[in-house]
Amino acid sequence: MQIKVRENMEKRRNVFRYISFIMSFIMIFSIFSAGELTAKADEFTFQLGMYAVNVNTRLRLRSEPGTNGAILDSLPNGTVVYVTEVNGSWGKITYNGKTGWISLEYTIFRGDTLPHTLKRKVIDVSYHQGNINWNAVKADGVEAAILRIGVRYTRSKEIDMDTKFLEYYEGATKAGIPVGVYFYSVSLNVQQALDEADFVITALKNNNIVLEYPVFYDIEDKNIYYLGKEMWTAMSNAFMTKIEEAGYYAGIYTSKWHFETYIDPSILVGRAVWVAEYTTKENTTYKGDYGMWQYSNTGRVNGINGYVDMNWCYVDWPSFIKKNGYNGFEKQDENTYWDIISAPTHEKDGERILIDKKTGKAIKGELIPRLKYRASEPTVVKQPTAAQDGLMQTVCLDTGVILGQTPVPSLNSGPASYDFGTDEDWIVQ
Repeated sequence: MQIKVRENMEKRRNVFRYISFIMSFIMIFSIFSAGELTAKADEFTFQLGMYAVNVNTRLRLRSEPGTNGAILDSLPNGTVVYVTEVNGSWGKITYNGKTGWISLEYTIFRGDTLPHTLKRKVIDVSYHQGNINWNAVKADGVEAAILRIGVRYTRSKEIDMDTKFLEYYEGATKAGIPVGVYFYSVSLNVQQALDEADFVITALKNNNIVLEYPVFYDIEDKNIYYLGKEMWTAMSNAFMTKIEEAGYYAGIYTSKWHFETYIDPSILVGRAVWVAEYTTKENTTYKGDYGMWQYSNTGRVNGINGYVDMNWCYVDWPSFIKKNGYNGFEKQDENTYWDIISAPTHEKDGERILIDKKTGKAIKGELIPRLKYRASEPTVVKQPTAAQDGLMQTVCLDTGVILGQTPVPSLNSGPASYDFGTDEDWIVQ
């Protein structure tokens, strides 16, 4: 009797052990399955935004998503990058001037907005702002201004310089406000966009304009919506490429909606992006990479009557442009930088010096050519007679100031000359 009891108890123990083993196996399988399912689910949770590299050594940047992509570079632990496109568990970024893909499984998500370690108060203006007291603007905390250099008119399709551009440029630079420019486009094809770029380049060079901020292509007009995304992208890329070929740092301005609807983000890599979105939120909701945000078109600034566009700039474009030799600046090494002592005016040249960062001493200095006026054609303002000479004048189209005067010989005389206070005489034979 005792033997049978023991046998039964042993059988029960074996059954219990077997059941326990099965239950343990099920639990382990469930855990692994859950982990696998979670891992697969995680592949679809990655989003655009900031990520910090989280590895013991370095994270490889590859030419395409996946481990088969060529290695372009590597990122040290802690590097914060902005992901502009997601493909499974891989994110597209730009690092050290190279665009590629990193595995987001080795990163920590930091948020869906860009890190704004720098924030500068910037305005953008056109002739609509009228007369501007630039010293008052400067005193009100404005750190930079983007000036409209020109426009293509919707109806005539003619290109013209903004009537206040040269005046604004001189006023801003005299007040110590660095500037950039934008061109308002209503081009209908790539060739017209190239023509607009040529206009901007010629205007900058002919007037000795010094820019510390980018040259922006402003494309937003509702009259060209019908052209579609492909043409908008092609025109924008053509304009910026032409500007870059001339040695300037190029960018694009439009609204958040236009960026998302009409612009292929692939053309934005390595270029200045200026997005407009008027919102009460602390940041724009635009998910792409950007350097400046126009947050209001009803801002108020001392020195300007009426409303003005307001922007926050998050990129030190002046340092970037000077360091890399854009906009006519000499490319710097890591140990030097250019310091503008005085901006050029119509009356005199400006001055700048190259500074050694280690010693703080000037290495060399050079003049910045004075600004050029747009001059009218010589016009006879006083007709010659038999008794006296006549007079011909050249007038500044920007200020109305008389730039030059030339005598017109009397009807009974020979050659005449006139000295109007310069180093040369104007002779009419």
